[in-house]
Amino acid sequence: MSDFLNQSKLKYDEPRYDEIYVFINHMLTIAKSNPDIQITRDMVYSELEKFTLPGKDFKSAGQTKKVNHLFQEWINYFENIQNIKVYIGEDNQRWCRFINRAPDDNFIKLYIPIDSEGIEECVKEIFEFIASNDISHQSKIDTMLRNDNFVIRLNRGDEESLNKIISFITSNEKIKKYLNKTNPFIPNINAIGVINETGITYNGTISEIIAKYINEKRSQVKLNVEEFIKYMKNNIYKKEIYAAFEHATSAEATYFDSQENIYGYIKIKMNESQKYTLLNDALRDTYEKYGMEHLVNALIKILRNNDYSGISNEKEYRDLLERYISKDELDRLISYNIKTIYGREFTNIKDKLNAYCSYLFENQMITKLDEMCEVTLQNSGEKQLCGAIEEYIRTGNSNGFSRFKNNDSKNYRDNCEYIPQQAMISVIRKSLKVKGIDASYISNDTLAQIYAQTLKESRYEQELNEDDDIKIYR
Repeated sequence: MSDFLNQSKLKYDEPRYDEIYVFINHMLTIAKSNPDIQITRDMVYSELEKFTLPGKDFKSAGQTKKVNHLFQEWINYFENIQNIKVYIGEDNQRWCRFINRAPDDNFIKLYIPIDSEGIEECVKEIFEFIASNDISHQSKIDTMLRNDNFVIRLNRGDEESLNKIISFITSNEKIKKYLNKTNPFIPNINAIGVINETGITYNGTISEIIAKYINEKRSQVKLNVEEFIKYMKNNIYKKEIYAAFEHATSAEATYFDSQENIYGYIKIKMNESQKYTLLNDALRDTYEKYGMEHLVNALIKILRNNDYSGISNEKEYRDLLERYISKDELDRLISYNIKTIYGREFTNIKDKLNAYCSYLFENQMITKLDEMCEVTLQNSGEKQLCGAIEEYIRTGNSNGFSRFKNNDSKNYRDNCEYIPQQAMISVIRKSLKVKGIDASYISNDTLAQIYAQTLKESRYEQELNEDDDIKIYR
């Protein structure tokens, strides 16, 4: 124990290439088995958090055991112990929280994967040790057993406490007996996951990039680890994420350093495909959050004033876009795509941006249109719906559409924010096409009437089918 504690540097464990190979090819198999479905970040994360768990931690196929029955026991156990508070948060009751002077937003994060048989007593021993040493931390344990459900956060720079905790766990035979593995993308020190974080989710970011990789490579028979690692490094922009991934996958010896220069972005040279991916991700996030008009105005601000403030920064897309795609590059990318899609150029900047964004979000606009119009049809009838559509096309006034249905608090009229006035006719025609109607012969004057009739007929057929289902059930 003392030898470990006196080490000047904590060395990361060897990379787990075999497990990385198994996992990425497991995701490839899922992709091949579901050819019509895009692999998403959430799908990857769901598989990743269970990947290294032993069979005894599952209560059924794909479903891990729960530990929330232990929450109250831990609260009672630590009630009279100094330097620790244990509670279930009112805002999110899926976590049991352990705290002693919460650290800052920048912290050292430990993942301690304890199995279902040992978690009750191991949690008591670990936090008793932490409390007895008066270590500042903010920790939590999730309801569901996962390989990342037990997390301890320490203050950035507190390598002494990190050393103590790892040394304690490493020398405790009971805890070692129940220690599982983290996922293979988390860098480990003596089988405990350790990374520096600045508030950006590491596992979530890695899962998002893995999803893109699998979707791009789904036609391959097998995936190669070396190629995969290279791809990942070429697509990670944040330094703290890059540093942690490097420590988890580097064949050369690397060491933990809480003061590692991890702030900001990696300078990388993006290819055209990566630029389009970043651009379209940023536009989609902004569209879904604020609507079409906001998005178009945000792009105009970039092209005219080099002002990126209108782009959503929830996933740091604004920062990434500003860093990697200049306003001139943005104009080039959109103009090239517009010419490819429409076979012509647009001289008016707003028309060009509306055309590009309408193409990108065509399916979303059809969904928003149908949803809003079905509510108006249900509430006020076919005639009112026709008038509302014609008024919006003519003036941009959306007041003719219904706002609510039944006890639903959602304002469906707000769907107009996602469908520009000038795109309404085109979106209606495309919606009719999806419904099997050739709208090419329909004049703009009768378009609203035919669309409303089509919705009404679709609704009638749906009600008939529902009645048939009830009869069959009876």
